[in-house]
Amino acid sequence: MFLSHSSTHRIAVQASNMLCAVCETIPLDLFLPTTGCGHTYHDGYAWLGSMHHSRQRDVQQSGANGCVMCRMLLAALDTDRSMDGIPPEARPQETSVSLRCVGEGKLRVFEHSEGYPIRTGNLYWFNEGTNLGRRPGESAHDPHPLLQASELITRHNQDYSVAKNPSSLPVFLLAESWIEGCRNEHVACTQRRDDSFAPTRLIDIGSATKDVSITPRLILGSICEVDEYLALSHCWGTASGEQVPKTTNENLAERMVGIRWDELSKTFQDSLVIARCLGLRYIWIDSLCIIQDSDEDFEIECARMGQVYLNAVCTIAVRLAPNSSMDDAQHWQASSSSAGSGGCFIPRDEAVVDPFVALCLNEYRDTRGPSLMSPEFGRRHANEPARSNVHIYQNYGPFIDCIKGPLSSRGWTLQERELSPRILHYTKDQVLWECRECTASEASPKLEPKSPKQLGGESGTHSFDSSLPASERLVIVKQTAGILSWRLLDQTSGERVEAVMRKWYALVEGYSRRQLTVKRDKLPAISGMAAEVARMNGRAPYAAGLWTNDMVRGLSWFPDPVLRRVAKRGEWPPHQPDDGIPSWSWAAFDGSITYYGEDFQAYHGRRAVRPPQQLHLETTPASRDPFGRVSGGVIGLSGWAVEASVSETLYDPDFRGVTFRAKCYRLPASFRYPPTLRMYFDADAEDLPQISIVCLRLGNGLSPRQTYGDVGLVLMRMSDGNKFRRVGMFDVEAVDQIWVSVRVETTVDIV
Repeated sequence: MFLSHSSTHRIAVQASNMLCAVCETIPLDLFLPTTGCGHTYHDGYAWLGSMHHSRQRDVQQSGANGCVMCRMLLAALDTDRSMDGIPPEARPQETSVSLRCVGEGKLRVFEHSEGYPIRTGNLYWFNEGTNLGRRPGESAHDPHPLLQASELITRHNQDYSVAKNPSSLPVFLLAESWIEGCRNEHVACTQRRDDSFAPTRLIDIGSATKDVSITPRLILGSICEVDEYLALSHCWGTASGEQVPKTTNENLAERMVGIRWDELSKTFQDSLVIARCLGLRYIWIDSLCIIQDSDEDFEIECARMGQVYLNAVCTIAVRLAPNSSMDDAQHWQASSSSAGSGGCFIPRDEAVVDPFVALCLNEYRDTRGPSLMSPEFGRRHANEPARSNVHIYQNYGPFIDCIKGPLSSRGWTLQERELSPRILHYTKDQVLWECRECTASEASPKLEPKSPKQLGGESGTHSFDSSLPASERLVIVKQTAGILSWRLLDQTSGERVEAVMRKWYALVEGYSRRQLTVKRDKLPAISGMAAEVARMNGRAPYAAGLWTNDMVRGLSWFPDPVLRRVAKRGEWPPHQPDDGIPSWSWAAFDGSITYYGEDFQAYHGRRAVRPPQQLHLETTPASRDPFGRVSGGVIGLSGWAVEASVSETLYDPDFRGVTFRAKCYRLPASFRYPPTLRMYFDADAEDLPQISIVCLRLGNGLSPRQTYGDVGLVLMRMSDGNKFRRVGMFDVEAVDQIWVSVRVETTVDIV
């Protein structure tokens, strides 16, 4: 039930209290519980809903004009990143905003399109007139007693303090306390450290003394005693990276003498200030510590990059802006955009940081509806105030919601987060802490141990959990868009190999949804993480992104079945971004993938399901890093298969659905009784040419089409006739006896 008080055009701001006309009329009824019918119940109460602006762009305009409440609503909605991966032209153009109390002290903000919510955010509230509310910073799932107004304000001042200035002394003191607390108490955060390791190059800021000016220069880690250093995780800026200061062969000698302050981007300058204020003398920044125009240096440093982050005291993750050289003196809207305004220390909007007090009127105090259908029915009458001050507080949401943003969309930054023992996340709203055991924030500064769910352990799950059935996981990966909620490699000591491998596949799925400027970096950008998984995996051989001790599951990947790529006539199969990566590797595909092989069954009824036999496997390294680039690879498999010739004439549109948009093809009529086999390709063909294919069975389980039965690879015969290339997958019904009768044992070499 919604109380209507919205107006499309009432966006002028009242100078006296900095509220627009719509926010001035938010009814007190929104914050009063009811016992009536037809409402949603939470915390023992039911609450009404209220429309706000009927157009979301009016909320934006009102916030730009200075309305404090509209700014808070926009900030709350901005914590929902579910629309980040959708192009602007594909997003709803006309949306509205509404409010609903979803429990005591919890206000949910909805952005609607045609009646359906597309984004949601949360705020805290406290009603002075009824002493109902929630203390900011308190976990949403914790029970909350009723608080007196004075007690709420006192606790707020003590426990909920987000600084207006992210570069202020209290923020640095808090960060220092997190680092020291972690180093002194957390075994998991120190057990993988190699005291003998030192990066090849570091930036020396001159002194760890806080009152001495910063004089940065490059140094060699091998010729100085480097005990501790910071690392930086950041976006490089534009596609070509011209805005990021870089070290080259030409300026290397100059940078070893000194680096001019004005040569550094705002992000780099701020990171050096952070190092100084934390009492550290050295910091590692990739674009400055790796010679950017040297392939040889890139190969050497890429193989060491995992160790750089593993052994750093702490990593500074700058989640504010991909453009690291923009001026930070921007209007408040710029700091809330995905592009941000550069640097680590974005000025914070005081309207969002400080609590806001609204005087709300009780619209229904003197009139009670006699009908069950009226919104007034069942409201508690006793001692209801005619008006009351309602305190509105920013709710920054769960920790994971705070760290989403541009940094989570880049390929290289996934392993930087996974491998770093400690991270300080600089976001537009607050500084966050993350280590292998705990999380914290300015709003909730106490180091809180991670739950089994957050650790992604065998006893817990995470929002990208590969232990879920593939049918459920397929929905989840669409929502996360490559953002892994919790670090998966934090707690792996003593875990079985199977648990580690589940984490690896979840990481690959998330990684495939991220962006790389240089497509040939697909394997190098995950090589440090692969090396760490190899250590946990008993040093199992690694081949172009797959593990030889789990090859069938590694081969059972398929691209996004909804967002399809269509190759034009004459361009199929499409060209691979990196010709050196074999077609059977997930890394050969430029786009998001999902694994299905985990659901394959060992038995079908009473009959054992035999996977294909691996005859041989070879890859040719293209660098010094055994987990890096390759220049070719071949795998020999022997298993059940059928061979056929297919073309566009065999396209079967009846099997194309809402959630599975890949074009499906059937076997030709040359099979007297064609089985229920359906083929679908990694990239759809506008007009599939005549090709010779082999359908090689991998296992029995859930297919990308969400059917159960035999599932396998579609392989296209190459021009030389002796080699095959992976082009897609197929499935066939489990009870299809025709399939059983026509398949034969076949040996193939896949390149």
